[in-house]
Amino acid sequence: MALPLESVPNMSEGRDEATLAALSDAFGSPARLLDVHADWDHHRSVFTLVGSGEELVETLLAGIAAAAERIDLREHEGAHPRIGAADVVPLVPLEPGAEPAARGAALARDRGCGSCHLPDYRGQKHVPRLDNQPEDYLLAAMKAYRDNTRAGSDTSMNAALYQVGDDDLRALAHFLAHQTR
Repeated sequence: MALPLESVPNMSEGRDEATLAALSDAFGSPARLLDVHADWDHHRSVFTLVGSGEELVETLLAGIAAAAERIDLREHEGAHPRIGAADVVPLVPLEPGAEPAARGAALARDRGCGSCHLPDYRGQKHVPRLDNQPEDYLLAAMKAYRDNTRAGSDTSMNAALYQVGDDDLRALAHFLAHQTR
């Protein structure tokens, strides 16, 4: 059985919402789109995808075609140097069962967990550590924050976890529970 693959194509667009939406649609299937990170200053976006080799080839070709159609480098300005509409398109083999950790890492980055809990998730003063905590504890706490049922609830945590589904919370809890200093 072939290992699942991850790809993180970098596109030379980080500002136009319509183009980012079109790229997200193109990168959304048949591979799984886990995360989109768009950067205004660099005028660049990074899409995190996982799937089989065949799924990724089909998805990447569709995404690159959408980028070539929609991104005009003659009008492009940004802090990051660029080679083309699709800058780089790396493929990385994943260990069997590694998708939840990859998804959890993308969610931790997207939801800004490291901004309050520090980049290594060790916490600070009145902000608890997340690293190396029991997975079931993290999952229960995050569900309670998301659902606004935790006593003394923290509105920043409610906002960070708003509309995060149960599967994503499980992936995030798994990722954080396996972080070690």
